[in-house]
Amino acid sequence: MQTLADIPRKWASMIPDKECMVCYSYDEERFTWKQLNDRINRLANALLKLGFKRGEHLAILMENCHRYVELYYATYKTGIIPVPLNFRLHRNEIRHIIEHSDARGLVVGPEKELHEILAAIKPQLKKVRTFISAIERVPGMEYYEKMLEQSTSNEPPVEIKEDDDALLMYTGGTTGLPKGAVLTHRNQVNWIIDGLITSVVFNSTSFNKDDSTLFILPAFHISYWPIILYHFLGLKVVMVRRPDLIQIMQLIEKEKITHMNAVPTVYFWLVNHPDLRKYDLSSIVSFGWAGAQFPHEVLKQCIEVFGPVFTSGCGATEGGPWAQLGFSDHVIEGSELEKDRIKSIGKPTLLCDVKIVDDNGREVKQGEVGEMVVKTKSTMKEYWKDPEKTKKVMKGDWYYTGDLGYVSEDGYIYLKERTADMIKSGGERVYPSEVENVIYKHPSVSEVTVIGAPDLEWGEKVVAVVYLKREFHEKYKENEDSLRNELKELCRKELSGYKCPKVIDFSDQPLPKTVVGKLTRKELKDKYKTAGNK
Repeated sequence: MQTLADIPRKWASMIPDKECMVCYSYDEERFTWKQLNDRINRLANALLKLGFKRGEHLAILMENCHRYVELYYATYKTGIIPVPLNFRLHRNEIRHIIEHSDARGLVVGPEKELHEILAAIKPQLKKVRTFISAIERVPGMEYYEKMLEQSTSNEPPVEIKEDDDALLMYTGGTTGLPKGAVLTHRNQVNWIIDGLITSVVFNSTSFNKDDSTLFILPAFHISYWPIILYHFLGLKVVMVRRPDLIQIMQLIEKEKITHMNAVPTVYFWLVNHPDLRKYDLSSIVSFGWAGAQFPHEVLKQCIEVFGPVFTSGCGATEGGPWAQLGFSDHVIEGSELEKDRIKSIGKPTLLCDVKIVDDNGREVKQGEVGEMVVKTKSTMKEYWKDPEKTKKVMKGDWYYTGDLGYVSEDGYIYLKERTADMIKSGGERVYPSEVENVIYKHPSVSEVTVIGAPDLEWGEKVVAVVYLKREFHEKYKENEDSLRNELKELCRKELSGYKCPKVIDFSDQPLPKTVVGKLTRKELKDKYKTAGNK
């Protein structure tokens, strides 16, 4: 397989009757490779009939559904470039992405909220000529299923090459307006191959023909990669519309799921769910995680409950994977060096080179902190219509990640923090995750986010915002100062004085998260720009 377009075509010819897609988004729908490929081809030919041309952009405003997967493959087969949209963004940000991407078409899901967004921004979308309703008939819009009914299932007459653009995916926009990363077929196929080879080497992983993955993360995010990875192997993908803990446990048991990828928050919710023991999760071979550092105290709890099934990878919208932490590195007993490895992102993948460099781009000594830079064929081609930002992060063959870290004596990469998240207090550097890991040791803590807030004396002060486990809400409701003192004392025992939080606040709601469930600091930073001392 040279391109992503080859995946459904190849398997439809080789194993046409094998089930490859199960969707629980709206109804339970099941597809073999032949059925899925037929729908993909009908959609691809329908898009061409509507006048879409190779290289034009098609924006997608939908929640998870098998149609999302069909749209990816149909555009991959025609040379049309999909632009997945984060529907949780403000409508002005969504409008900006559609306009900035020069999208000629927009596919919209059935949810009322999505059509309200469309109604609000449609008059400004001057470049969009075709609007498609994915699941319901809507006046003035093309109807997805009718498009398929009136189309042919023949392979579309378009030749796709590995260096062709395949995807325009916008970043999360945590440090400003989202940037559009242009990814080619070769970028993504390289990502798949690197991930598979590294899994075999690091984890001694072998895939069986009946293996499957439960896909719970948003399809509009780069976290959609498990879909194409497992489909690359001809395996089954089971998709849900949104991550629901009860449904996750039910489907693992019902579908005999072997693999799932999520963010640490999901596993923390699962391991503390009161109904966990009611379900048979024994089919699980691998729980993969990515997108955020896994607080090692929480990870230890998860390993104790689920066993040594955890593995992690590190990458970004702009490309990956960069590093992987294998099963054998997720240990809770052993030497201090071995136990500390769960705090790392692992070792570089086989098809990726990693260096740690200083501000001048010179490689630093082992153990010294610098910026992580990577070289891999998975790295994006460019930022769409933004040569200056492309030039800033792409220097020769090296991509500058913005992540600070160091390489240990045994070759593991430890990330400190992104430069934007690092706190500078009194001239000293404070890494939020280091403080968070200590606070997580208190049995009452469900979630914690540490940020820097302006301080006249120190430049920045360390602020911790804590969300308690349900059973501790009432206990400390009238006695927050007592718990605050306990947490400060815990920090004083394990951290240098300048790293200890000057402010500890308690939230009565779960803490802000990104679309994939990763705790995010952006909202809290804005809120605590004028945080007072306590």
